[in-house]
Amino acid sequence: MQPPQLRQFASRNELLEYMRSFSKTQGYAVTIKRSCSDRNGKIKNVVLGCDRSGFYRNRLNLSDDLHHKRTASRLINCPFELFGTRHDNIWHLEVRNSEHNHEASTDMSGHPIVRKLNVDQKELVKQMVVAGSRPRQILSTIHQNDLSLFAISRTIYNIMNSIRQERLDGHTPVQAFLDKLQGSDFEFEYRVGAPKDCITDRIPDKRNPCSNLFSLHDKLIKVSSATPDSPLKPCTETFKSTMGLPCHHIEFLESTYIIKDNCTNLQPLLQSLAHMYQFWPPHQQVAIHSQLEELVNTPPVVVENPVTSKPRGRPVGARNKNKRIIQRDPSTFEHVEKQSRQCGTCHQTGHNKRANQ
Repeated sequence: MQPPQLRQFASRNELLEYMRSFSKTQGYAVTIKRSCSDRNGKIKNVVLGCDRSGFYRNRLNLSDDLHHKRTASRLINCPFELFGTRHDNIWHLEVRNSEHNHEASTDMSGHPIVRKLNVDQKELVKQMVVAGSRPRQILSTIHQNDLSLFAISRTIYNIMNSIRQERLDGHTPVQAFLDKLQGSDFEFEYRVGAPKDCITDRIPDKRNPCSNLFSLHDKLIKVSSATPDSPLKPCTETFKSTMGLPCHHIEFLESTYIIKDNCTNLQPLLQSLAHMYQFWPPHQQVAIHSQLEELVNTPPVVVENPVTSKPRGRPVGARNKNKRIIQRDPSTFEHVEKQSRQCGTCHQTGHNKRANQ
């Protein structure tokens, strides 16, 4: 790697931006190894190094047999090192070691520090996530805005995970959902721990997970408690026109006159029909009588499985199906060694039994 140009910088961020862009053109990536602050808490010097410097530290002291998966490390103790120090609010750069113990990278997307997005790009990703865009669409958009970007799909997924953790605000998904229910029109109860435990007021966590959750909207509670004597308010059809779904008035009618007490609601209807039948003219009585007989004698309709259309091609297991359509192309020696037809009389190749007569 060629040594960078020794110059002065107005801030630490300007120094870092210059070194990262310069090393990227050389096929390397630079990261902060360590930094030191003064008495006022301001950073007075910083040590920069290659992102492959240092060794892997097994903090959990796990052996190879205890690892759940085979892992590897990019760290190979690269000796490259730079030193930046601040004097009178001016940053100076010093090269301590300009050598690398590895070759330059041809594809910089393998370095995590290079795939990092800036503040504006992260804000764009956040807006597209809220809009419901897919990760590949987000990645294509930010690549179009910055052709020198080396971000991959894992970069987008990491930002989406950070957005999700920010929304949870340190809570688990179940805790965040319960907080959402508390500020809504839903009535809910939940169980914590084993299913046999009673419903308690404990907040679910990792040690006491939520095993059961029951929630019901306030409007559905009104529907279940409504009766023909105390009906609901008149329907304005606002919910149906905006959401495209049946409102709770329809659910109330269905639950009252169809689901609940079908036989009880049918008796007054039959009594009214028998009473009106006496005052109808003879021809209308004959017509109603025939319609009732047809209705009673008609068997119930059974919904069967739909008739599937015949798929294209020969059916599975057909003898005349070409089995080589899903196989690889044969090699040259397989064409040579392929046996040809033999004559049934002389057992020679090149002709058949009919040509030998």
